[in-house]
Parts: sequence; C-alpha cells; structure tokens
Amino acid sequence: MTKNIFINGWNIKVFNKVESTMSEIKKYPQLINNAYFGVLSDQQTRGVGRNGNKWESPKGNFYFSFIINPNNR
Repeated sequence: MTKNIFINGWNIKVFNKVESTMSEIKKYPQLINNAYFGVLSDQQTRGVGRNGNKWESPKGNFYFSFIINPNNR
C-alpha cells in the first residue's frame, strides 16, 4: 500500500514495506526535482547505507530517505 502525504512543502510517499527507501526514491525521478521529497517505510528488506553497507530493517521502526533540492526552495 502506498500513501501520499503533503505537509509543509514536503511530498512524502509512505509504504508498509520496501526493499530500500533509497532505491524506492529513485523510482520517482519526476519528484526528485521537487524542493522536498521523501520515502517513508515501516520495513526494509534490503536496506542500503553508507559505503554500500546492507541490512534488513524489521517492522517496528520507520525508515526514511529524503532529498532536499536547493534549486527549488
């Protein structure tokens, strides 16, 4: 299930489960140009962090990737 939230200039897509919030955010190139865009999920099955580190992120927390585009603020 995907839900869209618009709050204080942010466009946030909310998911129950994704492989990775960062890989999910890349699926929306048309939204990356927005000033504030993010992806939020309850669970990641193939999360990717700094330096390519990988981990699973179990349900019970929230996981968020975001882009702030300074050219559109």
